[in-house]
Amino acid sequence: MLAHGQSLGVIGRNGAGKSTLLRVLAGVARPTEGSVATRARVACLLDLGVGFHALETGRENAETALVLQAGLTRREARRRVAEVEEFAGLGAFFERPMRTYSDGMRLRLAFATITVLEPEVLVTDEILAVGDDGFQERCNAWFDRFLGGGGGRIQGGRVLDYSGKPDRQLCRLHLSLMDKMGVRPERFGDATQPLAEV
Repeated sequence: MLAHGQSLGVIGRNGAGKSTLLRVLAGVARPTEGSVATRARVACLLDLGVGFHALETGRENAETALVLQAGLTRREARRRVAEVEEFAGLGAFFERPMRTYSDGMRLRLAFATITVLEPEVLVTDEILAVGDDGFQERCNAWFDRFLGGGGGRIQGGRVLDYSGKPDRQLCRLHLSLMDKMGVRPERFGDATQPLAEV
């Protein structure tokens, strides 16, 4: 169970099942065995541009996402889309079709939309590696406020620092998976402890 204000990093080799686990936890895939129960509003940011329409503008896509994912009325979504526009920092591109966006621009729009959805738990994959330094700093500041306010974060993939140790800034806890031949938690514990001691 992920407690209020906790962040969990899912670590494992390629093919260990990190992304599959994240999809199941986010509710976009079903487990082949067992079950997953969530008691929180979960939002996910797993693939760039999923749910966005290439021919619609950033503004139109943000409005649609707020209506579909947050249950806002069109009028409420139009009012709140200014928050998305400000956080994304896309300038004139916000009014251009998504097909003209780079990966980094799609990430900006997707993440900015998530900030308005106000989830209780946010599930992310390695997707946040795409943004530039300034945007990543803005995202990290948002995560600090989010976790400080009792939100939870589950991050897959890129949760290690350059020395191979869990990055405590990203995640306070970690879950290490084995490969597909024996998918089971290998280790779980505080990210301040070296992996070999957990």
